[in-house]
Amino acid sequence: MTGQGFAEESAGASPSTCVSADQCAGLSDGGRAPESQPGQRQTPQDEDGNLRAALACAKELGWPVLPVQARGKKPLSVHGLLDATTDGDAICRWWQRWPRANIGVPTGAVSGFDVLDVDPRHGGDESLAKLEAEHGKLPDTVEALTGGGGRHILFKHREGVRSSAGHLPGLDVRGDGGYVVVAPSIHETGREYAWEASSQPGEVELSEWPVWLLQALQNTNGKVNGGPDSGKIQEGQRHVSLMRWAGSMRRPGMSEEAIAAALLVENAARCEPPLSEPEVGDVARSACRYEPAIPATSVRPVCGPHTY
Repeated sequence: MTGQGFAEESAGASPSTCVSADQCAGLSDGGRAPESQPGQRQTPQDEDGNLRAALACAKELGWPVLPVQARGKKPLSVHGLLDATTDGDAICRWWQRWPRANIGVPTGAVSGFDVLDVDPRHGGDESLAKLEAEHGKLPDTVEALTGGGGRHILFKHREGVRSSAGHLPGLDVRGDGGYVVVAPSIHETGREYAWEASSQPGEVELSEWPVWLLQALQNTNGKVNGGPDSGKIQEGQRHVSLMRWAGSMRRPGMSEEAIAAALLVENAARCEPPLSEPEVGDVARSACRYEPAIPATSVRPVCGPHTY
């Protein structure tokens, strides 16, 4: 995957002079972002910190990255998750345009890791404590502390693990089709994401998923939740899911208006919380940048989550 082509299409982007990845690397002190503690606010002298960290993710860890909204989670490039790249020049161009952009990293096969997202605001600590009391502690692995007060616990990607939410209170899965925000990004509260001091990537090996944990997160079909038949779509998955559905409707030639109307229905019924109507319109507009793969008159238009 590459980030090429985003610059001309990205909403809100303004022209700037690009430098090479080698020049950007001069900012990086060897590519490693400065250490941070959860709860810290980003200071002016840290303005290049996210660029350094994004380059480190790409060059040291081999993780593709994408820019997401400052103090938010919405992708900034037109194709969102699909634009994620390890290309240093593209990464530099992104952070020159959006120097305070947060850093997103796709989960699943593309990055080689999945994430257990523990949200204490929705009972995640209690859910995990109950599981550990029954099965034992989680193995040592890479872990991050989120700006929202939660935890991202990373495991080696396991085939079939897809993104899901809501099967157990406060425990979500980020796998194929998902992404997470990583340090030193800033949460909407102003608090900073940070790698747990004893569990940093590159210093600690990713552990395999514990079998008992996957079993606890499985649905009745034996697959980890998150396929097209799953229910609610949580924050962090909404744009990806809507863009996927929009693409499936555009291929047979549906119009922007028809796609937007169908997406608004699914958005209201399944996204928690729903995106705004202008945001849904942006998704439909982005999908219609592409020519239909099949002439519109040759098939009956279909829509909804079961078509992708």
